[in-house]
Amino acid sequence: SIVNTGGAMTAELTQIAIDTTSEGDGIFVHAGGEARIEVAIRQSIVAHANGTGVHALADGEASLDFGLRSSAVRGGNISLDLDAGNSGSLEFVVEDNNTFEGAASTAINLFLGQLSTAEATLTGSITGNSVNKNDGSGFGIRINGNGDGTLSAVVENNTIEKGVTFDHGIFAEARLGNGRTNLVLRGNFVRVGEQALDGIRVAVRDGASLCAAIEGND
Repeated sequence: SIVNTGGAMTAELTQIAIDTTSEGDGIFVHAGGEARIEVAIRQSIVAHANGTGVHALADGEASLDFGLRSSAVRGGNISLDLDAGNSGSLEFVVEDNNTFEGAASTAINLFLGQLSTAEATLTGSITGNSVNKNDGSGFGIRINGNGDGTLSAVVENNTIEKGVTFDHGIFAEARLGNGRTNLVLRGNFVRVGEQALDGIRVAVRDGASLCAAIEGND
């Protein structure tokens, strides 16, 4: 657990291995209050958490700079969960051949909370990763922009090839407020089961707006 609610903090986790069957998260990062946190995780393994494999949250008026590179997350209900709420700001990079395996529900989840203010931002890229989750409901990559904040994500050159048998390979939705979601979905390979709803689905409702560039996906 890496938690800060005031001041600045930097943490680098390199070549670590966490194997836990606890009810919580494998790694939990929380920037709250007016904190400024930078966290980089590289060449590491997180396995068997019952909650979330890696969970990062920015809320209050905090900012969090989060990076996950060349690592593996195995198991969990959600493998990677990146959240921003209130007036928090989370900037993320998820790249360099990360693997997400065996999630019960969703492999990668981006979530801008429904109480987010216009100052809230969730911004970054998910590039060159491999997703292979357990069969059943859930998503390969889920992008959920709520409230009045801004969610901007580039999802590029990822492979989703097993475990999405009911829901969506990539699902993006803007809703529950007047916020904006900006997306680039490019060069991804998505394979879903015969009973799945969609390979890629993009939706907008309520007072939200969404702008998406979708190209070169298979």
